Amino acid sequence: MKKGNIKKIIVITAVVLIAAAIATVCACAGSASAGKNAAADKNLASDYAAPVVTKVSSDDNKDVYRVQFSDGGYFEFTVTNGREGKSAYELYAEQFGYEGGEKQWLDDLLNGRLAGQKETCTVAFDSAGGSDVPSLTVEKGEKILAPKEPQRENYTFKGWFVGDEEWIFCGFPVTENMVLTAKWTENYTMGLQYVDVGDGLSVSGATGGDENIVVPSAVNGAPVVAVESRAFVGSDRIKSVTLPKSVKIIKKEAFSGCNALEEINLGGVEKIESRAFYGCDALRNLTVPDCVTDIGEEAFAACGDIREMTFGKAARSFGRNAFSGTTAKTLVVNGVAEWCASFFDGGNSHPVAGAEKVIMDGRSDALIVPDGVLSVPDYAFSGWKSAKSLSLPDSLTGIGASAFEGWESLLTLTVPDGVTALGEKAFSGCGALTSLSLGAALEKFPLSAFNAAYMLKNIAVSPDNDIYYADGNNIITKAGSVLLMGCSGSSAAENVAEIGANAFANALFLTTAPLLDGVRVIGENAFSGCANLISVTLPQTLEKIGENAFSGCRKLIEVINLSPLPVKKYSPEHGGVAYYAKAVLSAAEESRLTRSDDGLWFYRDVQETALVGYDGTQSALSLPERWESGEYYIYEYAFYKNPIVTDIVVPSGITSVEKQAFYGCPALESVEIYGVEWIGAAAFRECAALKKADIGKTETLCDEAFMNCGALEEVQTKDALKSVGARAFYGCGKIKSVVLPACIGDIGADAFGECPCLERIVYTGTCRQWESVSLCPGWAGKNPPVVECEG
Repeated sequence: MKKGNIKKIIVITAVVLIAAAIATVCACAGSASAGKNAAADKNLASDYAAPVVTKVSSDDNKDVYRVQFSDGGYFEFTVTNGREGKSAYELYAEQFGYEGGEKQWLDDLLNGRLAGQKETCTVAFDSAGGSDVPSLTVEKGEKILAPKEPQRENYTFKGWFVGDEEWIFCGFPVTENMVLTAKWTENYTMGLQYVDVGDGLSVSGATGGDENIVVPSAVNGAPVVAVESRAFVGSDRIKSVTLPKSVKIIKKEAFSGCNALEEINLGGVEKIESRAFYGCDALRNLTVPDCVTDIGEEAFAACGDIREMTFGKAARSFGRNAFSGTTAKTLVVNGVAEWCASFFDGGNSHPVAGAEKVIMDGRSDALIVPDGVLSVPDYAFSGWKSAKSLSLPDSLTGIGASAFEGWESLLTLTVPDGVTALGEKAFSGCGALTSLSLGAALEKFPLSAFNAAYMLKNIAVSPDNDIYYADGNNIITKAGSVLLMGCSGSSAAENVAEIGANAFANALFLTTAPLLDGVRVIGENAFSGCANLISVTLPQTLEKIGENAFSGCRKLIEVINLSPLPVKKYSPEHGGVAYYAKAVLSAAEESRLTRSDDGLWFYRDVQETALVGYDGTQSALSLPERWESGEYYIYEYAFYKNPIVTDIVVPSGITSVEKQAFYGCPALESVEIYGVEWIGAAAFRECAALKKADIGKTETLCDEAFMNCGALEEVQTKDALKSVGARAFYGCGKIKSVVLPACIGDIGADAFGECPCLERIVYTGTCRQWESVSLCPGWAGKNPPVVECEG
């Protein structure tokens, strides 16, 4: 037969296994065009010793022979029995009619050109500086599994590549001999610098400019235990820092001013010294693990807004201002009991105060201090503005200074019977607190503990308390009969000898002073800041009024003096009790104050009538057109910071609204004014919820009348407004347009300043008339709106 017909003749079993480096073949599907074997045209017979022929099996009339080559490969074929003693070539040639000669036969075997033989390819691996990876031999067209990744110190393996294309194992078939080359990302740990600190090494800096700092746990067998002071101070490249479990301390200012740092993995760190991460204002997430027990002064100060902070379960020491100037969108504290076992050096030592959302042991806007906790340390939870409820355990014996200061949303509070002491300002600034109950064991009660509890109306003390008792929503000492604390809901208590210093300070909604005969002394600042106090009767037994006792009581319009003290109106003497008074009356004179059934307080004398206050319960008010058949005006501070009123209608019978009359009313949404000629300075300033104001026929709008009414969207005027004062609408960020009448004569400086949405002012007069309006420089702020006028 001819050589060219060999592949047609050999149809029985013929298998070559080239076993020098057998590759593991993937069981993946797929196909690709076959490449050409690099050895296909090479004559290989001279490169190998003569093969050894072995009969490996015999069955019936068939024998299986193996042709073993010197390189470890072999070839098996089957022939009929009775052919022993012949060479491998002879056996093969007789069985299959091969005529190419022995040398050609051997070449054909080695080059894989005989029927049934499979062509192979070699895959070599260039690890590019990494550990060696042995080559693989694989049948042509098959796919291979990835070998074990090479290792290279201070580098991260990226993958195997052919040129710039990454090789996909079990994805691409091997069709030719090839070399895969490793690619690496440098970790730059080789660029880190170290100093010997005795028990190991401390990172002192870096020579590279890497963005990602990965500190190894050991270098040449020596453990890395610290990061040195100022090691990376001021770096503007570092984006992430990963520390191993071996590092126990980050020294002062180590990463201070790293303004690109976004991520920190603190590993096994136990102590973070002062200003270690000061000014890292790109930091977005921070997890403080259980192992961290000491956070130094200003350690994380000035880091700006952090999306989430998480603290693990551990008692810690927080240094002064550790988180000053740093706020968290979400703060998660796991372990309230451990938090209560911590030390806090001031209100900015922890991030609670600035957090938008606080989650304590899985609860949002509520705190449950677990049973077994004996005390709450100073400043522990200060500044948690959104917390509405607080549960304290029976095991508690003490509450530290400012522990819950600034809890603006807390509504009710019960201090357990076991608590013996409250620290200074323990609950100061709890402005929404309405109800307070004190326990049996309370001994220390500083005057500042509940400072600025404006809304407090109900006070109770356990009857088992040996030192204090409650009467008329007042706290009074059993020894000495000193009224230590009152509130906006207080009434006069029997058997009180002295009103203590600051007893009613900032009781914002107290309208009359609860004083009975028997009171001999009113202490310093006793009623200071009672902005809605209208009337006080000084009892016959009164001997002394302390300094500033009535400081800031701007609405205290009438004093009835039954005491021997020589009180005179407009005088700063005797605690300033009559400094703002329009009348000081004796026992023989009738009070000039009247209270309506719905809670409106009016003052009337021969010259004028004024609405001076409101202590009713209605939220939507329509004021009477007249009082006792006469016109009246709204007195200054009349509704100052009133928390109830949402809508107010001021009818035409009212002549003016005096300064700060509705200042800071947080719920006020709508104002309708008819016929009032004059609206005083700051009359509606800081009314944050005010959306609509119709000022009717008002002629004069004084300075700051609606300043910082951030929700104000609509202002309506009639053909009467002549003057708009300075900063009248300053900071009204939602106003889009304003209509000004043709009679307007002047507009003050910054009248419409900081009104970014104000796009146009519609002037009902002509453009020539507008040119005659007196406009103060900067009347519309930095970006004046378009003024639309006729002609």
